Amino acid sequence: MTKAIQRIRALCSKNAASEFEDWLSKVQKWPNAAALLNSLAGATDQENLFDHLAPLRYSLIFKYLGFVPSFEPTGKKGPDLLILRASVCAKPRPC
Repeated sequence: MTKAIQRIRALCSKNAASEFEDWLSKVQKWPNAAALLNSLAGATDQENLFDHLAPLRYSLIFKYLGFVPSFEPTGKKGPDLLILRASVCAKPRPC
């Protein structure tokens, strides 16, 4: 998480970075959050960083609505975000 935060601070204003850090603190223990953190840490510029922050923003919205988000569910070449209904989420997938 430290590298992701450092990259965010390097590419964003202080206020924006603070907001994004708050978002990250909420999702850091979610399924496959490490994939999101690695993507953020490797952002090449602000536009690329914002592309990686989009799934973060949407995951928080869906979580608030009662869904279960997971980052990069099929790896780097697949979708950035998987959204499941909490009632559908079953073992062995962590909910």
